Amino acid sequence: MPRFYRFILLALCISLFSSCGGGGSSAPPGPVSGTWSFQANSTVFGVFVGFGDLTQTGSNVTGSVTFSDNPCFTTATVNGVVSGTNFTVQIQQNGETLNLTGTFDASFTSVTGTYTSPLNACTDGDHGTWAANRSP
Repeated sequence: MPRFYRFILLALCISLFSSCGGGGSSAPPGPVSGTWSFQANSTVFGVFVGFGDLTQTGSNVTGSVTFSDNPCFTTATVNGVVSGTNFTVQIQQNGETLNLTGTFDASFTSVTGTYTSPLNACTDGDHGTWAANRSP
């Protein structure tokens, strides 16, 4: 094959492979995206429940959750990170924070773990266990 044609073939291959993947399309939502129901067993407040919508982009998870039976949180923001099946998340409202860690099941339809909160106004060092299930 003449040298000129090899150069053209090489240029076409480079052009073809370098144009893949960089266009403005975004990745589909991750497996955590969806509506979730939550339940926590608190050492301070007993059992409290909530529901919320989460969106996963890459390893980041954001959203909001609405709680009932908790005097410190009504509608709070959620910011977290998924790494494999591990989940680390902060729930915040009006300066109050819950720090949660958990592990998803293999299908990412449920998660269980523990949570803590700092010693401050309302949460006052609350801690306990939590679980959540994604709505179908």
